[in-house]
Amino acid sequence: MTPMANMRKSFKRRSRTPRARIVRAGCARWFSSRECAIYHMRATAIDNDMKQYTCCQGYYHQCSRVTGGQEQNCPECCLCIEAICCMSCSVSASRMLVMDRYQIHSDPCDRKLIRINNMLQCCSLLCDCAALIDPELKDCASIVDCFAEVFYCSLQACMVTQVHVEMKYRRGQGQAGGYTQAPTDEVPVAKKMYRN
Repeated sequence: MTPMANMRKSFKRRSRTPRARIVRAGCARWFSSRECAIYHMRATAIDNDMKQYTCCQGYYHQCSRVTGGQEQNCPECCLCIEAICCMSCSVSASRMLVMDRYQIHSDPCDRKLIRINNMLQCCSLLCDCAALIDPELKDCASIVDCFAEVFYCSLQACMVTQVHVEMKYRRGQGQAGGYTQAPTDEVPVAKKMYRN
């Protein structure tokens, strides 16, 4: 577990929208245009200041290695590519950024749902491999793939909605840029986000 993940456990604040209460109309919008929803959420998480944008906000080192820090040349284009090609990392990075900025600890339900998603993705992979060995398992693998994809999309929709609701609440409280009393009042830059 990373040092930041350990530090999140000590955060006292709770999210405005625990995942158990999010599954509603806001999530339905996700399925109409998820790439646009991710782009909008990522831009909102950095207060629409594209100077603060780095690939996945530095939470995933491999992204920074691929881009070589060149995303500042055209941050809107890079964010668009990130939203299309790296949906999961993009959503998770925005969620972690908001949690870190406002010192919000993750909800136990969040962690359970993420673990279930990870388990379903592994099951899907195993079923696909088994279907390669025994073609009679192809239908079973397709059903598991479909279920895993629906669960993944639902979970991502909830994360996007959760970040959106949290940012809307913070803006209403005049805290869009973070708590002025806390040391985390700025959007973390990639250099600050690297972990050992």
